Amino acid sequence: MLMQRLNKNPKNNKKVVIWLVAASIVLVGSFCFWFFIINKGFSSGVEKNDPAQQAADTKDKQEFINNSKNEPSTEGPLNTGNVDESKVVVTAAQSAEAIVVSTKLYDYSDGTCSLNVINGSKQNAQSAPIIFQPEYSTCAGFSVDRDELGAGTWTIELTATSKGQSVTKKISLDVK
Repeated sequence: MLMQRLNKNPKNNKKVVIWLVAASIVLVGSFCFWFFIINKGFSSGVEKNDPAQQAADTKDKQEFINNSKNEPSTEGPLNTGNVDESKVVVTAAQSAEAIVVSTKLYDYSDGTCSLNVINGSKQNAQSAPIIFQPEYSTCAGFSVDRDELGAGTWTIELTATSKGQSVTKKISLDVK
């Protein structure tokens, strides 16, 4: 019915087409303005390689680590009740120069991690705070220089302590 009416008056056809094109341009323009200007498009609005932002992020992380050493965290799940060894996951990976030890601590919100790495008569001991994260917490980070302990089978022992309870996990790694 609309098509029949439009076909009878060609002058109206041009007006309808012009209005539809204009409305489409306004809608597309509005969406682009919202998406790229207001919503910041695909990024978070901060360039990843912005040195000022990286410095601020590093400072924030260091302040968090320093504060977590002195003040127990009240966020997240607390390790109350029996200690379960499956709540502590330890992995180690070799790079050209170092061994990086990573941890996942489930049901921990604060405390300390103690790392003891042994290869024969050589030993390396380190400690770091537990850093709370929503999915799982982690130790602040451990790295051991390969040359310090040399090649061989390293015994990596991590002890996580929180709320007066400790769990120790041992893994072995063949370092070449």
